[in-house]
Amino acid sequence: MWLIQDDTCAVILTLTFKHIRFAQCKLREGKKDEAILIIIIHFVEISRGNFARFFYNKKGHHSS
Repeated sequence: MWLIQDDTCAVILTLTFKHIRFAQCKLREGKKDEAILIIIIHFVEISRGNFARFFYNKKGHHSS
């Protein structure tokens, strides 16, 4: 079990909801494959720890 800070947890949740909404839009457009891909990529990125990079790039605090 790995411990993460509250702000990191909030970032993961925010991104998760954002990606799920995006995937739902794709589903409504009839693009099932794209929707599945979005969710797969999302979980792969989070498991790699790339969520922080996404968060900082969006907020403009940090860029690398």
